[in-house]
Amino acid sequence: KGGFKGFELSADRKNQLTASAAVVELMRVIQKNSTQDRVSTMPVPSSRTLSVQISEEPAREVSVNKVKDGEYNAVVDGTSFRVQTAYNSGDFVFKGKVNDVPVTMQFERHPGKFEVQFMGTVFNVFTYTPLEAQLKSYLPKKAHIDNTKFLLSPMPGAVISVNVTPGAKVIVGQEVAVVEAMKMQNVLRSERDA
Repeated sequence: KGGFKGFELSADRKNQLTASAAVVELMRVIQKNSTQDRVSTMPVPSSRTLSVQISEEPAREVSVNKVKDGEYNAVVDGTSFRVQTAYNSGDFVFKGKVNDVPVTMQFERHPGKFEVQFMGTVFNVFTYTPLEAQLKSYLPKKAHIDNTKFLLSPMPGAVISVNVTPGAKVIVGQEVAVVEAMKMQNVLRSERDA
């Protein structure tokens, strides 16, 4: 009961993921700022301070800087981690070493986050600048909506018929309503007894 929980990361694995995510974000920023079409005369950043958040855990402050090609230093909560990798921004698989310990992860960039598969589990990893992290604290928490008492249509459409009366008992699989969308009728069935 409760569904699949995934792999619980040890403190060392959290540090490896946090340091690697900060390096990948720095690489993305370096690549973005060093394109040939670049008009700005501002120097390309080789270091950055970030807040890195793994899923629902509290964000951690990370200072990351490029030491040389393929080598980075990430300071996570005051502890230094040497990250070595041949990864290029945009690659799908990150292979490298964090303090000489081999790591392999899959990074997929989504707006505002990375989806990272590490140790057989997918983690949402968010990287924020200090200003973004500060402003995020002012955002309201997204409320969880309980839809268990509602029958949701898989697509918008016109209700053609309602096959139950208010207060009637329904059983799992019973036809409750018919919705028409794009000239096709979709039967909506009860997902539970009520």
